[in-house]
Amino acid sequence: MFLWGSFNEWKATEQFEYLGNNRYQVSVFLSKTSDGSFHEMKISTENWNTKLTFSKSDISEEIDINTNIVLTEGGDNSNNNMQLSISQEGEYLFLLTAEDSSAPTLYISPVSE
Repeated sequence: MFLWGSFNEWKATEQFEYLGNNRYQVSVFLSKTSDGSFHEMKISTENWNTKLTFSKSDISEEIDINTNIVLTEGGDNSNNNMQLSISQEGEYLFLLTAEDSSAPTLYISPVSE
């Protein structure tokens, strides 16, 4: 699985590492956006399999740091990207837990120095 987003020009460059017990992680450097907007993102396979593409079900709110985010399948619609705004640029850890494959969770936290 890969983390695709506006921060990597929607390319499959940020691959999740398997940790065991249906848990995966990837660390990504996020800079503040020049126009103060959000980073947009989804989780998918390397070849963007729409049946294995995940996003947040309720996209009316931006996603929060240090909160479990329940993901839903079928994030192939470009209008349902997850949106993340950061207050500080730096390295962020994305932890994907798929114990329940129908409702995986994503937890994003800043990497401590």
